[in-house]
Amino acid sequence: MAKKKRKVRRRAEVVDFLPHVPLPRAVDACKFPGCTAPATHPHHVTYRPPCVFKLCAHHHREITVCNVNRAELTRCRLTNRHRWWIWGQWVRGELRPDHASPAAVRWMRDFRD
Repeated sequence: MAKKKRKVRRRAEVVDFLPHVPLPRAVDACKFPGCTAPATHPHHVTYRPPCVFKLCAHHHREITVCNVNRAELTRCRLTNRHRWWIWGQWVRGELRPDHASPAAVRWMRDFRD
């Protein structure tokens, strides 16, 4: 059975002459999506090789609590692969700290706003 050729209607292309301009964002803004607070805290996603993102104080506390809680759940040091998984889940909004464990509270004592 032979296939019928279909007529394809082509619509006129709409050309946008305005260049795409991203929303203004401060250079030193927090790297968490949607946050415009100043990035005052460096956060190491991995240590070897070092990969550091600058975050605001609130988001740095939040990701630190997530890391400490996951390390307590696994009862071992976090691997780079695990750290990247936590970072990805946290940035997408799929991982939020439900509580701050005593170990996380100890880590957060050094943070200042």
